[in-house]
Amino acid sequence: MATVTVKGGEALRGRVDVSGSKNAALPIIFATVITRGESVIHRLPDIGDVRVAIRIIESLGARCERSGSSLLVNTERMIFRRPED
Repeated sequence: MATVTVKGGEALRGRVDVSGSKNAALPIIFATVITRGESVIHRLPDIGDVRVAIRIIESLGARCERSGSSLLVNTERMIFRRPED
């Protein structure tokens, strides 16, 4: 693990971008399939689990477009069926 040593009496300044959480991202991605239309999710981490989740909802008929850490999910063409009674 890297170590940062700060010497002197200067205040720390800067910016840190925090990516989204995998544990939050996956349920949000899958929740888009219960809506009709477009959903946009921001700050998605670029990890294998997220890529697999995107492939799964695409296989169900959703159209997905990734741009940086954002994901547009369009479910207009998905076929929603009711369970047979």
